[in-house]
Amino acid sequence: MNKQLLKIGKFIKPHGIKGLIKFFYYGDLDNFDYKEVFLENEGKLLSYFIEQWRHFKDNILLLKIKGIDTIEDIDTFLKGRDVFVNRENITPLEDGEYYWFELIGSKVYDMDKNYIGELTQIIETGSNDVFIVKDKDKEILIPYIEDVVKEIDIANSQIFVSMLEAV
Repeated sequence: MNKQLLKIGKFIKPHGIKGLIKFFYYGDLDNFDYKEVFLENEGKLLSYFIEQWRHFKDNILLLKIKGIDTIEDIDTFLKGRDVFVNRENITPLEDGEYYWFELIGSKVYDMDKNYIGELTQIIETGSNDVFIVKDKDKEILIPYIEDVVKEIDIANSQIFVSMLEAV
């Protein structure tokens, strides 16, 4: 995969019959402002243009992609595919701030470097975000708070946490 591209989400499935597709966005909806997205297909990079979008629920958007007008088009070209954008189109954040898509897929370790699992999803709650970390059949919820998440290494896709003791 091209190092200039960042994965920002995944196409889910068609919505209705007029060519809309549900899209799970890994980032903060306030930062979604993309006109062009990319998909990888058999080693080739394909470009698609977003004609319009609207919020559906949680981190799911409804997108209308130029040239994709039917359920069959979505099933053939988009459904289930990871979605990427050019790194240069990303608005830079302050130090210590991260886009969700930069974190999704990171390996999570405790402070003794024991592997816990892979960060597969982030849930936005009222007080703090929650990481969903999966390893095989096990799923762990980790609060994204200073007392727990100790280090984030974007370059190496690693997150180090100090698990709180159960009361």
